[in-house]
Formats: sequence, C-alpha cells, structure tokens
Amino acid sequence: MTPTLTALLCLGLSVGVRTQVQAGTPPKPTIWAEPGSVIPWNSSVTIWCQGTLGATGFILDKEGSSDLRDGGSPLEPGDKAKFSIPHMTEEHAGRYCCYYISPTGWSERSDPLELQVSGSRSQDYTVGNLIRMGVAALILVGLGILLFQARHDLGRAQCGQEHQCSCDVKIPAPPQERQERKQWQNQFCKKTGDA
Repeated sequence: MTPTLTALLCLGLSVGVRTQVQAGTPPKPTIWAEPGSVIPWNSSVTIWCQGTLGATGFILDKEGSSDLRDGGSPLEPGDKAKFSIPHMTEEHAGRYCCYYISPTGWSERSDPLELQVSGSRSQDYTVGNLIRMGVAALILVGLGILLFQARHDLGRAQCGQEHQCSCDVKIPAPPQERQERKQWQNQFCKKTGDA
C-alpha cells in the first residue's frame, strides 16, 4: 500500500468515527457537589454539571420533583455549569441528575448525585421554645397576681380588730337583699369578734 492511500484510509476512518459520535447522543455529563454531597443544615452547596466542549445549555433535575433548574449558559471554557442552593434544608435533599445540550442534541442523563442534609433544625426549635417559655412565665405571673389579689381581698372581707366589717359590696342589689347582707355582716362580725 502506498503511503498516500494509507493516509487517506486513516483520515477516512477517523472522520467516520467522529461523524458517528457527533451524530449520536452526546456522552452523559459528570455531576458533583461542592463542598460535598453531605451538607450541614442551612449551609450553601454548589452542584456542578460538566459535559463536553460546545455545550450550549444545562438542566438540573431533582428526582421526584417537576421543577427543572436551568443552568443558563455554560461557564468558561464552555463545558460546565453550576447550580447553587444557598440554604440547604430537608426539602433540597434527594437525588439529582443533569443534562446538557450541544449542537448534536441532548445528552444522556448523568449518574445520580445523592445530596443529604446533616444536622437538624434544633436551632429553630430553640427560638420557638424560648418564646413558649416566656409566654408560660407571663401566664404564671398573671395567675400569681390574681391569687395575691384574691388573698388580699379575702383579708379585707374579714372583720378587723375593732369588730367592724369592711366588706365592700359593690354589686347592686334590691333593697331587701341589701338589708339581708348587712344583717349577715353584722352577725359575722359579732361571731368573729367574740371568738
């Protein structure tokens, strides 16, 4: 075989392989998370999706969710995009995949990335518990004031050392009832004064 024929044959094979790859589905992208796949509660995480050079757009898909996140235009050099979650919560935990589009079409799905949230929301419960404890303390103080007032009023209702009743009856009553009350108070004062 002549060197020219060998060169043409190699060139034809390489162009044929490249044409088949370009005509088919682009290879699946790589997905990863920074700083890692286990994120402390309420911390930020960045999900990266990297495809091939020439990618024109990226999509992030969370399993079980109908929302797709568009990564927009790829970052330089044009083969990856980033998706940010500023405050990681249980709602964001789950399996993520990404896709990209290139001049030959959409890529395959990436392998799944499992994001997990660590820690708990106990810090939020602390604030709520402090509020509940404050309200409970106010209620207890209010009940204490009411008990003190009732005890004070009870002490005023009893006869003093001079055998006089100082009961203040402020409820309007018919004249006959008022007379009965006054008689009762006089009898009560006599009994407690004699004792």
